[in-house]
Amino acid sequence: AEPYYAIYLENGRIRAQFGVAHGPSDFSSDETRYDDGKFHAFRLVKKNRR
Repeated sequence: AEPYYAIYLENGRIRAQFGVAHGPSDFSSDETRYDDGKFHAFRLVKKNRR
């Protein structure tokens, strides 16, 4: 099973969902800005994808 990720905007908040062999993990940031959240999410994705 390959790792997958989903990034979507909800109520002005950026939410990133990552799925791995262990199971799906849901990350949500309420204090982060949209730009910051997006950057962070994409950075994590890049790290995971390599």
